[in-house]
Amino acid sequence: MSNKVAVLEQDLDDANQYRRRHCVIVSNVPENKDESTDDIIMQIAKDNGSNIVSHRRYMDI
Repeated sequence: MSNKVAVLEQDLDDANQYRRRHCVIVSNVPENKDESTDDIIMQIAKDNGSNIVSHRRYMDI
């Protein structure tokens, strides 16, 4: 039984890793009251020739 649980846990981990394969997490970007860190990151990417698209729905985490 414990082997089956371990296999299922690994399968779940593998599925989660696959789902996040296109995710980029950026931290330590200061944010002022009237600006969006998403907009800042998108501009940094654009300035560096990257073509990224944000599909994030705006919400507090």
